Amino acid sequence: MTQKEISVIIPTLNEEKNILRCLDGIVGDPKIEIIISDGGSTDRTVEIAERYKDVKVVSSPMGRGVQMNAGASYAHGEILLFLHADCILPTNVLLNIRHIFENNHVVGGAFKIKLLSNKFPYRLIEIGINLRSQVFKLPYGDQGLFVKRSIFMGMGGFKEMNVCEDLDFICRLKRCGKIAILSEKIFSSVRRWENDGILQTTLRNQLLLYEQELSFEGYNIITAKDDSEAVKKLQEHAPDLVVMDIILPKMDGFELMGKIMNERKKIPIIVNTAYSGYMDNFMTWAADAYIIKSSDLSDLKNKIKELLGRTE
Repeated sequence: MTQKEISVIIPTLNEEKNILRCLDGIVGDPKIEIIISDGGSTDRTVEIAERYKDVKVVSSPMGRGVQMNAGASYAHGEILLFLHADCILPTNVLLNIRHIFENNHVVGGAFKIKLLSNKFPYRLIEIGINLRSQVFKLPYGDQGLFVKRSIFMGMGGFKEMNVCEDLDFICRLKRCGKIAILSEKIFSSVRRWENDGILQTTLRNQLLLYEQELSFEGYNIITAKDDSEAVKKLQEHAPDLVVMDIILPKMDGFELMGKIMNERKKIPIIVNTAYSGYMDNFMTWAADAYIIKSSDLSDLKNKIKELLGRTE
């Protein structure tokens, strides 16, 4: 490896409240190269980062994927680690990444997560995130994604997407080799859950996962954030199948199912929920399938293929 064994790329946009704490955890080791890829901050983010003589600050067009690609283009390390500015990763934990690649089948990975809040709901979110990552190898960007630079370049880096660039990247990376989830933890802010609400953030993340995974299967995916949008998109797009939850932000899922069936009497409907208790409710019997939610979408994918094959 080169002298700089690990290059840490941190995309920033108005992160003056977080960047100091983020950098303090990783500066000072000669084996680590740190690159701030700033998307046009108007606060003191760049000023704070430039106080560190070992931190390189580069400018980039706005957009997390674009910024991470820009930062990676300046990197010299054999290993690239993409770190969110509101995350904390101690140097000794970071350096452990090197040993993971002693297994030639490993192409990248991430850390287990520890959310920076004492509130009980976040402990449950942690458990869910870490279980999903460990079992299904689907870490998100706030878990500190790392990858061999040669693999990253061969993949063409991150796609320029408004959202979901991390999930898209990890799904493509899984096709290149083994994903490792380190037992050491990265400390991450809960601001996105606090800003948008725990339920809304969780539902949005699930929608992004479903959209990404099913798009890879060749389906054209239409998503709706609530019941009224679902009915509107049903009228506008005439989909071949509906996947829906029973627990929704605004409307009871049973009511939505009734509206869907009034609009399209023969459209296949899959109830996909985390709650097994509704399975015996006669109102769900009108659906063509009832599948318990999981980060592994195999059962859902198989049922979609079955139902679409039946209706073709």
